[in-house]
Amino acid sequence: MSNISRAYRPKLFGDISGQQKVIETLRREIEQNKLGHAYLFSGPRGVGKTTAARIFAKAVNCENPQKGEPCLKCASCVRIAQNQAIDLIEMDAASHRGVSEIQEAVIDHIKYVPAALKYKVYILDEAHMLTDHAWNALLKTVEEPPEYAIFIFATTERHKVPATIVSRCQRFEFGRIEPKEVVNRLKELAKSEKVTVEDEVLFTIASKTEGCLRDAENLLGQLMSLGEKNITGEIASIIIPPSQKPIAAELLKLAIAGKTGELLELIGTLEQEGVSFIPLFDDLIDSLRDILLAKHVSTHAEMLNQAGESEKLLAGLTSQANDALIVQASHILIERRREAKHGIDPRFALELGLVAISTQSTHSANQATNQQNNPAPPSFPQSVKAGIHTPVTAKTAPSIQPVNNEMIDLEPKPNDVGNPNFNPQKPNNTESAEEPTTPSTAQIQIQDVHRIWHKFLQEFEDSKSLLFILKPCRVIGVEGDCVLLELEFAYHKKNIENARNKQLIENALRKHLNANNVTIKGIINEQNQENGIKTVKDTANSIIDAFGGEIIN
Repeated sequence: MSNISRAYRPKLFGDISGQQKVIETLRREIEQNKLGHAYLFSGPRGVGKTTAARIFAKAVNCENPQKGEPCLKCASCVRIAQNQAIDLIEMDAASHRGVSEIQEAVIDHIKYVPAALKYKVYILDEAHMLTDHAWNALLKTVEEPPEYAIFIFATTERHKVPATIVSRCQRFEFGRIEPKEVVNRLKELAKSEKVTVEDEVLFTIASKTEGCLRDAENLLGQLMSLGEKNITGEIASIIIPPSQKPIAAELLKLAIAGKTGELLELIGTLEQEGVSFIPLFDDLIDSLRDILLAKHVSTHAEMLNQAGESEKLLAGLTSQANDALIVQASHILIERRREAKHGIDPRFALELGLVAISTQSTHSANQATNQQNNPAPPSFPQSVKAGIHTPVTAKTAPSIQPVNNEMIDLEPKPNDVGNPNFNPQKPNNTESAEEPTTPSTAQIQIQDVHRIWHKFLQEFEDSKSLLFILKPCRVIGVEGDCVLLELEFAYHKKNIENARNKQLIENALRKHLNANNVTIKGIINEQNQENGIKTVKDTANSIIDAFGGEIIN
């Protein structure tokens, strides 16, 4: 079988998929005979830039154009189609990038009028590969070409084309082709070849090729080369690695539902079946992206609902996961994937990540339930709370409130020193006219501490000694308002329990947790402590063995 991408290459503008705006503009220019002298086609690979350039060259030279489209029957169209038109010059700028090649192929050649066609058309593919000297040599010719000359520069990296050239061209951006457009094109090709392909296989091809139609067509051609007239997912897996999206969708479904037990059982089953966990991380992250897009982009939700069963399952999860959970879950999986690639057991990393998502999902659901069952009371002005009615008059003289007999102590109390909300100029008067906004008094959770930990550490960028101690420490629990920190060594514990350091750490935690009475407690890692003591003893014994002597208490 010949290359399917070349065999079914579009011959008309209308055959090009996914570039309607660009194609319509070019077609109208030809129809109205308002042509430019230079064009710049830019965009990703395999989206139709060179194909559009060839059709454009054919259309401007067509003897009987029809609404901007070439007729494909006149002598000019036939000559171009058979690669016999010497007035159509197509160059690969990657292999002809120097001044001498440009001088010979373009500058010297453009002086002669067309031999058979109406226009001389120069198509420079991968134009960004030309050297700076070659562009400089070409600049004058591009700026003032003969009336019969048209330049088309095609590039995947427009930013590498000199601004002096870009400013002299009509610019057209070719975008990535939508998966739906790719699938429709693949169905047309399969129908032309009298082959049936399952929709799930087509969507897998569209997903893997990321908007590059040429890659998708070549992949379909590989599948057709197997000689099967009905291509199923099982047959496609011979060439295309099987997608783990169904597994990822099922894992996310259990994690978002908070079913930790079933989640761990499924991971164990997957390991027995030989599933590779590191690639599964990528499918999980990609699935979370699909859920996020489906929540906010209707076309993406529609595409998921039209795809396979796993995509439909992901579309169904949009109502169960809020944006905050999706973002946090993505960060968790990205971090666990990094750890799995750097030595930690991939299964354990996957379990940690998904259990963390399950815990966070359950916590979010519980918070939502509590808010529904215990709605916040409506807020009223202080005068209403006190039962005071102040009549409204045209002019009300300010009333003088009697002062309480109690003395107002403006001196800071010992307990106020570590309070981030303490203001020595504002007495703690519960009967003030305006209630201050106070931090939450709700009991903090270990998940809350983990969530703010990264931002908390940023508070100590200027205090390298504290940052050195806090970075390797672990938050191992919360007892009431006390955060338990596991530290490597005893001198770390002594350092953070220093009055000044302890106050700095606690104030930073109160700020990020929005809580009043957060304290910290350091706990030494016993294993590290034993190892440290053992190291000291081993060192002492080595010295005694080398020099003689004894240990004196």
